[in-house]
Amino acid sequence: MQLSEAFNSKAAQKRALKDVNCAFALACDTIKDWCVDQMERCVQSTGERGLPEVEELYFALPMYPHQWRAKHEDIIRLVYPESEEAIDLFNGIIGMHKAIKTGER
Repeated sequence: MQLSEAFNSKAAQKRALKDVNCAFALACDTIKDWCVDQMERCVQSTGERGLPEVEELYFALPMYPHQWRAKHEDIIRLVYPESEEAIDLFNGIIGMHKAIKTGER
């Protein structure tokens, strides 16, 4: 059975994609909140902006799952402390997005 057959209508498929996009946005927001916290701590402790790699991660995260590339995994691994858990989460969300979009598991 194709995954696309699991949806009663195109609208149901679109709702599922919307839910997956929301999950992706929440995962990105978690990392972005961490980045902001790290940059604020740097400013408070040193009085300088600093942490260019954290700022790069903040701005490098894509808005939607279909924009995800290997370079995003690399920057997360470089900077974020729980990188492997985050990457696993992103890959799961992206896999779900592709499965819903293409109709294949």
